[in-house]
Order: sequence, then structure tokens, then C-alpha cells
Amino acid sequence: MTRKIFLLIVIAIAVMLVAIGCSSQSEIEPVDEPSVDIQPSSDPILVVESEQLVTDILGVDRALLAMLSPDGSSIAYLKQIGSGVSSLELCLYTFSDSSTNCHSLPEGYLSVPYQFYWSPDSTEIAFTENPISLGHESDIWVFDSVTGEYENRTDDGAMGAWRGLNADEFVLDYLPMWNKADGDLYFLRSAPTMNLEFTLEVFRLSSDVEPEKVADFTDSFSLQLPYFNEEFFYMEGVASISPDGERIAFLMSSFENVPDVPENGLWVADLEVGSNNPTQFADTMDFQTALPVWQTAPASPVGLAWSADSAGIVVLAKSTNINLTITPIYYFDSVSGDMTPVVDFSAYEDVDSYLTDPGVAELSGAYYSPFTTAIAPEKARIMLYNNYAGVSGFFVDELPPDDMPPQFTYKTTLPGVVTATRTSTSTDGKVLIAGLMLKVTEP
Repeated sequence: MTRKIFLLIVIAIAVMLVAIGCSSQSEIEPVDEPSVDIQPSSDPILVVESEQLVTDILGVDRALLAMLSPDGSSIAYLKQIGSGVSSLELCLYTFSDSSTNCHSLPEGYLSVPYQFYWSPDSTEIAFTENPISLGHESDIWVFDSVTGEYENRTDDGAMGAWRGLNADEFVLDYLPMWNKADGDLYFLRSAPTMNLEFTLEVFRLSSDVEPEKVADFTDSFSLQLPYFNEEFFYMEGVASISPDGERIAFLMSSFENVPDVPENGLWVADLEVGSNNPTQFADTMDFQTALPVWQTAPASPVGLAWSADSAGIVVLAKSTNINLTITPIYYFDSVSGDMTPVVDFSAYEDVDSYLTDPGVAELSGAYYSPFTTAIAPEKARIMLYNNYAGVSGFFVDELPPDDMPPQFTYKTTLPGVVTATRTSTSTDGKVLIAGLMLKVTEP
């Protein structure tokens, strides 16, 4: 496994550099199909009051990793002013006075962030080096948005490429998660063992005390590193804590031969000291349920998010081949683990019917396979963004979903952009998705 991981790291470095330098904001082109003149619902379950390109708000050409603060007062984003890590800056845009303040990444940070994580009170931002795609030894860094200062909260003295270090010289701290219920910062820690496998543990950072181990999941997995690709970082990523602070959900996926790894899939565990028994809610085969049988590429889960009421978990999967991408989305009851597709594509008999046959909403299945999604800020609803055959905009569905397709709620006037697949929302009704800044209300 180690040699293959190293090879993938080398490939991923090249892919990421190209992506950041060249293709972080290409326009999403609609599929070349006849336009359909369909209007948004006259009785929408979510109202979009305004939309802007986030790059227009920030006054930049690219807004890498742009993330709303939870209170909606600011946007954090990554700015590149030259070449190399030393040219990267963490920038904060403030809505109240339209000001921007940028801060060079801290001395000793030798990587490229894959995500910025705002604290629930909108005062701090956590991030780490990238230990997966770039193979960098990773620590939990925290930026104070008030003082502009950085702090390495889990400094083990190691830096650079972890593959060149001895097993006793480092641990990987990554995927930070803020607990909205208590304001503490949690993260995953993977320590290498002597046989070059890794542990998988959950730690908590509270105030200025040393990290406390909360859970140990090592014995549940033969593959201990949750894999993520920074170019496919949907919703809240591959690990997240429920809004009520009681549970953690995470996705496990392998580097290769996905169907043959039984531990792959969605896992949920109680977030309490001593936890060591996560429950698997779905495996690889479960994520194929909503796909038509003729789709040749398996669906891989790439992002998850909790509903606002902590009652459900939404997982977005991608099934991609060179000719056709299908994006099934699944809702899981967070207690029972029962799974319901937001849209079930399995009944389409062939590609033509998927692309052209109208359903009960007079739209074919392809309209409901979104580029990306977001959980609505206030209520248990999901927003699907798509731009297909003349229909560019948002479909919205209640959670848990029923047998009806999502409602076409809002037709966009601006082109979405692939700045990243990340989304974020704020308590004042802002939604940042596909490079679009929306202001929404939820009747």
C-alpha cells in the first residue's frame, strides 16, 4: 500500500499545482441539448433574494477556498500573489466596510491549505497542511481573525514530506472540525505504526490545554487514512460533527479498487471520551443504489453534511466516466441509518431516457444530477445547483426527501464557476455555492 500511496501523492501534486494555477475558476458550460423553457415554482420552499459572483464582491479574479464566516460578516479565502508557498496569503473580506486584509501564511507552514474552517463564533480559522494529496506532515494551525496571529496548536517539531520521516518522528493531525455545541476544536490524528500503517483517532482542543484523545477507531479499519481530494471537496468535506455536538460522521475510501474494501463508506460514532465503536451506515455498494445499471463508473462518496436539526446526514457521491457524470445524493437518518436517495436514477433504462424523458416535473433525470449542493442555512432542506440544457439554477428539496423530485426554485442570471466544490452558509441567510453568493430566506 505504501508504494502506491507515494505514487498517488506525486501524481496529485502535479494535478493540484495545475488546478490552482490554471483551472480554479473555469465557467461551467451547459450541456449541448435543446433548451427547456421552465420557470421556477410560484410557491418556492426557499426564496433567493439576490445573487452575486463572489469574485465581484472580493474584487479578485480567483477566490480559492472562499468560505463564509458563520455569522456572515466575513469571507476567508486563499490568495496567490506569486509562485511557491511563500506567496500564499489568507485574506479576510469584511462585508460591513468592504475591506480586505491579507496575511502571509505562517513561518514553518510548508504546504497548501485544502480548506479553511471557521470557528462557530466567527473569530478563528483552523487549517492544516495537506497530508494526503501532497504528502506533507500536518499540524493544526489556528488563525485569530482579530489579532491576525497564527498558532500551531499541535506542533510535533516535524515538517515537510512525512514519507521521509521515521515512524516515531511525527503524527498527522488533519481535518479539523469545530463543535458548534461547545466551541471546541476537534481533529483526526493518524500516527504511523512500525509496519507503516496508521492509527485513526479523534482529538479535542479546548482553550490552551494539550489535545485530549476522545475516540480511537483504529481497530475498525484496515485502511486508516480517510482519503480526500482537495479538488472534490463537497459540502463539509469527509468528516463533520453534528450541530448538536453529539456525533461525528466520516467517509472512508481507498486509493484503489474501491468496491473491494469493505470498510469504505459512511461511518457514524458517538462523540464522547472513550468512543471506539463506529457504526457503518453505508458501504460502497449502497452508494450504487440510485444509479442506473448502465452507468459504467461506480459512485464514490466525496462529501457530507449534517442537516441543521442533526436528524440527518446528506452524502454526495460522484459517478464519472469520460462521457457522462451522474451525481446521486443520499439522505441518512442519523439514528437508524436508513438511507433515502434525494433523486433515484435507477429506473432510467438507457442513456437517452435519462437525458430526454420528462418525469412528473417535466424535466429529465439529467436536470437533477447537480454540479454541487448545499444544506440550507436554517431549515432541513437541500439546495442543488445545476446548469443543464437551458435550465441554470437551484432545485430545493425538503429533508428527509420524499418520492417527488426537488422543486425548481430559482433561475440564475450569472454563470456558476468551478472555483471549488466547497459551499458554506451563514446565520444571516447567505449561501456561497459554485462561486455564487446568494441571499436566501426560508418560508
